[in-house]
Amino acid sequence: MEPSLTSKERHLTYNTLVSLLMSLKGQQTTVDLRNRSSVTGTIERCDAYMNMELKHVLFRDTSGKAHIFEYFFVNKRNLRYVHIPPEVNMRKSVETFLGNLNPRQQEPQKVKLLTLRKQRETIARVQRIKAREADKKK
Repeated sequence: MEPSLTSKERHLTYNTLVSLLMSLKGQQTTVDLRNRSSVTGTIERCDAYMNMELKHVLFRDTSGKAHIFEYFFVNKRNLRYVHIPPEVNMRKSVETFLGNLNPRQQEPQKVKLLTLRKQRETIARVQRIKAREADKKK
């Protein structure tokens, strides 16, 4: 489950295929970079802007040399392709991921309704106090 998203991140998540990448958390995959190098590792995190964090990474540079990293960050600007593992049902992954986001978004609305109710009660109390003060002055 992703941390709370800003409105822009929520828009990107629901209206682009970044939700597919976000649903791949914990999956082993290969990411091709713009400079023709590649990174193979487990997706630790992907944000709505497609910045990715991978762990247990094998990095192959442009000359073909392999380098091992415990942690690797891929900036969205350097991303060329993300290889989706063949065992992943893309449609089901996206639907499940977006379905898991919905309950977290409903919680603030409940808080808003509760806050609105408290505000109405406070306004009613203030009006009663003002009415009592007006009656005392008469």
